[in-house]
Amino acid sequence: MTLAVVSPYKDLTGNVKMISKQCIAVGGFADIFKGKWTDPSGISTTVAIKVVRAMNVDASKLSASTWETFVRRLNQESELWHRLKHRNLLPFLGISYFKQFGGCPGLIFPYCDFGPVMVYLKHHQANRLTIARQIALGLQYLHNNGVVHGDLKSNNVLIDEHGVPLLADFGHSQLRGHHRFTTTLASTCRYRAPEVIFSEPSAETGMVVPNIMLNEKSDVYSFGMTVLEIFSGKEPYYHFLSEASVVTAVGQGTLPRPDEYPEIPAYFWPIFERLCAFDPNTRFDTTTALHALPQNSSDTAPDSLQVPPMQTTTLVPQYALNPDANAQLSWTASCPPDNKRFPQSHRRFSRAASPVKDLSDRLIINSTLSRLGGYSNVYEGRLLGEHGGAGSIAVAIKIPRPPHGMRADDMAEFQRKFERECCAWHDLDHTNILKFLGIAKVQGHPGLTFVSPYCKNWSVVVYLQATGGPIDRLSLVIGVAEGLSYLHEHDVIHGDLKGYNVLIDDHGRPLLAGFGQSQIVGVDEFTRSPSHSPRHTAPEILLRDIPEDEFSSDGYLPLISTKESDVYSLGMTALEIFSGKRPYFWKANDMTVVMELMQGNLPPSRRYPNIDGPTWQVLSRLWVHAPEERMKSGDALRELKSIHREGTPGVIPSTTTM
Repeated sequence: MTLAVVSPYKDLTGNVKMISKQCIAVGGFADIFKGKWTDPSGISTTVAIKVVRAMNVDASKLSASTWETFVRRLNQESELWHRLKHRNLLPFLGISYFKQFGGCPGLIFPYCDFGPVMVYLKHHQANRLTIARQIALGLQYLHNNGVVHGDLKSNNVLIDEHGVPLLADFGHSQLRGHHRFTTTLASTCRYRAPEVIFSEPSAETGMVVPNIMLNEKSDVYSFGMTVLEIFSGKEPYYHFLSEASVVTAVGQGTLPRPDEYPEIPAYFWPIFERLCAFDPNTRFDTTTALHALPQNSSDTAPDSLQVPPMQTTTLVPQYALNPDANAQLSWTASCPPDNKRFPQSHRRFSRAASPVKDLSDRLIINSTLSRLGGYSNVYEGRLLGEHGGAGSIAVAIKIPRPPHGMRADDMAEFQRKFERECCAWHDLDHTNILKFLGIAKVQGHPGLTFVSPYCKNWSVVVYLQATGGPIDRLSLVIGVAEGLSYLHEHDVIHGDLKGYNVLIDDHGRPLLAGFGQSQIVGVDEFTRSPSHSPRHTAPEILLRDIPEDEFSSDGYLPLISTKESDVYSLGMTALEIFSGKRPYFWKANDMTVVMELMQGNLPPSRRYPNIDGPTWQVLSRLWVHAPEERMKSGDALRELKSIHREGTPGVIPSTTTM
């Protein structure tokens, strides 16, 4: 299957060679690879290649409608992007088809070695006011041509070889008056305008209502927050750890204050207040913003914005998780790892653990990706018999994919996440837990590589969408509860239970997977950036701001999931399985889900008319607000089994095959 992208621009197929096996950056729906483009005169240029993530997998597993959706999205982005020509916009060079991506075209643009603006500023002296004005010029050009960027933030401002900022990522851009409906808005809420965060879905379609879609004024708000970060070196609302706290502040009309950003000169604050006004009608447009910003810092306070670069930390090459991959394998052969490799404040897992098998010599990996996670690629492969024995089994090989330009200290945290996953996962043995087979050293991929049985059905979410005919959904939920109860009996907290972390084996049996946020009860573990799905995470975890005295000595945050929060996630995952829809499906974006939780609004039964009364009574006791009032996972399992024995299907039969 090949994507037919209708375009008047250059097809560079055959002249672009991919030089990075793994993506160098990840976006909301696409991955970026590094390549070389040779023009007709023979001159080679380093380029970046943007490939839709869903296409970066085995094409046979994608439905025709999925392909159609991404064809349309690719066409929209490329059609719009190639028409835009400005010194402060990332140029669009053309498209190129790649066989390894199942006929999916990649969008080709110049490679910016300096990366995003905030990475650049951490390592280079620069006039930040000049950078801000150049970004405004690029945004003004878009708006003058009737284009809304839709996702302006510091990560979408790249720096070229001359130190010039270029607006990038037009995947959410749109022409004025041409509303593109969506159920997700990818930009982080730290840069989103209030009217975007609090947009409500259409009751008829579940899509975002057009008159509160992204527009020029929401772009201006994002520009203000981006400039705030550029001037100060701190992200907007940096003092709030949770996105929920940011949403609360935005909803209350609270803007970042001068005392929180002493690096920023006083003259900027009146401008900032107009760029980020709660009422979009009182915001500057881009032309007025340009006039308000001084031409140079000497117009107001000499050198006031010649902020020195922040303390430099060493950038490490892509995938350089450890300069000696063999040394890395040595600790995993006897998990837990040697504490000497970590700061003393990071107390590691201390329970007894069996040796971890090194499967490197028995592994055959297919070149085609099977699945992609947020920060990992999953390949399909074969595991040969032990000691040269006959037979082989299909396996999944999970390979870390750190973001491009990750700093050394962040890379260490990235590695810790996979170490934590290995330690929590490898000793688990239950029919409803994905089996951990071992690790492997994969050529070109230093670091931890996990091997587990391959599940061709993928997650329960995909399984329910793809399977025709009746499905015993209550049995699926019971299987998930079986796995969670086993974890809790062994003092393991999953920490990230949701539909996409429940795989389905060849027999239709649910298997808990995704142990990257897991913890051992009684053992402290820390992370730099906790990751939670608002639709599945308990309110006490999602809405909690962690006091400074709970941080580790080097600034890491404690992982704070509990057995009770796991039970809440079990309830939300059960809703997902019974209904075939994500929790709070009637809310268009995640931030409005956060608002629901802040207001104490839990899923109402009227939204799930297919779930029968006895089952709803059990589920509603899993997600009550007070953690101590929730059922234990073992109790929930017993009650669900009792319902099943009585012959109740959990869902009303007429809607079982939704």
